[in-house]
Amino acid sequence: MSHPPIRCVGGLRRWHLAIPVVLCGIALVLFHRQILVGIGKWLDVGERPRAADYVMVLPGGEDRRPFVAAAMVRSGLATAVLTAETETAPANDEGLVPAADSTMRQTLLLRGIPAEQIHVLPGHSNSTWTDAVALAKFLREHPQSTVAIVTDSFHTRRSRWVFQKVLRDDFRQVFFVTAPLDTVSVDSWWTTEEGLSNYISEYFKLVIYVITEGSLLILVLGIAIPSWLGWKLYHTRSGLRPLRNPATPGNCRSDVGFASNAEADSQTKHQSGPRAREFVD
Repeated sequence: MSHPPIRCVGGLRRWHLAIPVVLCGIALVLFHRQILVGIGKWLDVGERPRAADYVMVLPGGEDRRPFVAAAMVRSGLATAVLTAETETAPANDEGLVPAADSTMRQTLLLRGIPAEQIHVLPGHSNSTWTDAVALAKFLREHPQSTVAIVTDSFHTRRSRWVFQKVLRDDFRQVFFVTAPLDTVSVDSWWTTEEGLSNYISEYFKLVIYVITEGSLLILVLGIAIPSWLGWKLYHTRSGLRPLRNPATPGNCRSDVGFASNAEADSQTKHQSGPRAREFVD
């Protein structure tokens, strides 16, 4: 006679466990846009541009990041630009495609930054981690210097985490500035192929870094969020807008170069963003 009550209690327990799952599912359906916006904003920890001894441009995004750095120098917020020497691919060695650091330097020169104010940090960088290592060596030689680090909004959180790990006590001497990106908005990044590629890959990269260094919360988020976003991508693929600028073959860290100052100025006019927009002429 004791069996039916036991089954009833077991059933209630199962329902208690299912209720949070059901509520989470309802929340995802009703508030998916707000959740997606929050997921995008969580990656952005950039600050408004302010005075620093140097401004460092992280490789990648050569069609936007160096413009912010150049504007900071020209407005007097920084005295010189730092950029990491990047690892080259066969296409770079053959002269078919310019290396990322070469494109960066060319863009800065076209934006009016004198060659003597552009410092390339040695190290054959091929990742955010090696960018941080190159800056750590520089700060050991310039222990009192402050550095503003320019990168994309979705890249700032992982960059800050990496630089904090590498720089340790010297981390207090740096801060991050977001480079504007008109083609992807944090309020609708999931509606374009470029936005999905940028944000999903950033979460996966967070997982890779955290697996080796360890942060359970970020690890769980890094697995769950890309999985859900991948599912959304599968169901909305037909409605996505294509990538604006496919990656340059043979150089995964180089997006675009400029053939002339006029072309650079034309590209600059289309740059905007909540933090750095006013610094880009």
